[in-house]
Amino acid sequence: MGKVFLVFLMFLILLLLFLSLTVVRVQVSYARRGKDDQFTVGFSAWRGLVHYSFELPRIKVKKEKAISPPKLLGTLFRFFKPLRINSAIIFYLLEKVRLRRLTWRTEIGTGDPAQTGLLAGVIWGLKGLILAACSRLLAPGGAGPVVEIRPSFDRACFNMAFNCVLDVRLGHIFITGLKYLKIKRK
Repeated sequence: MGKVFLVFLMFLILLLLFLSLTVVRVQVSYARRGKDDQFTVGFSAWRGLVHYSFELPRIKVKKEKAISPPKLLGTLFRFFKPLRINSAIIFYLLEKVRLRRLTWRTEIGTGDPAQTGLLAGVIWGLKGLILAACSRLLAPGGAGPVVEIRPSFDRACFNMAFNCVLDVRLGHIFITGLKYLKIKRK
């Protein structure tokens, strides 16, 4: 019985080692054409041998006429509190994630050429800030991002296509989970 247990234990250790070295590819795609939205997330491993993807359903947002500052601050605090508490864990995992591909195209128009030009400049600035933050947080690896903003000076429109491919090892996810459990016990 002792030899069977040792063989089983060695097999389990080799399996965990193999799984911890496995790279999981995550692909996030979002497209907006007029009023149609499509948001898809896909996971694959072992060069596509295992693949799973799903499309997120459309979310209807109720718009309020005015949001009071206390209500806005309360909502922001509830959103950022778990991120602040677990920031070390989140940053550990983000440092291990490799950005393989990023394509972000936007077409924007207000109908007024002056407003469209101003809005296109603001969007360039926001995209630049977001990309700078991503390049500081994520591990390098892959092609540079493809970012495009197309102003439409003659009509009002907002179309966007976003595609992002990330790689992360399962071992890093396991370690992140263990760190989270360690903090939760305290």
